[in-house]
Amino acid sequence: MPRYPLIGGPCDGTRSQNYAREPRDGTIIRCKGAGYQYNYGNRGVFVWLDVGPLPGAGGTLDTKQVGKAWHRLMHVFGVEAPQAIRASRAARARLRRLSR
Repeated sequence: MPRYPLIGGPCDGTRSQNYAREPRDGTIIRCKGAGYQYNYGNRGVFVWLDVGPLPGAGGTLDTKQVGKAWHRLMHVFGVEAPQAIRASRAARARLRRLSR
């Protein structure tokens, strides 16, 4: 069963899984989140599609950004929201006093 080389991208130099028959021209496979398209005209290899990750491949998760977002969300609930509630209550109290 033949295996075909992957050219370019993160899997450069590795080989595809075993195929019982030669893949059709334009067959797309995934390796490490990158797409590779089979090209018979190019010596029967899978060529890297430099278009970013394919849908459903999942990307890398930047935990630094997740931590910052979580910190900001907790800051809103823990600090800014209670202060805004106190300020609005004080403003309503001032309006009530003025309207008497």
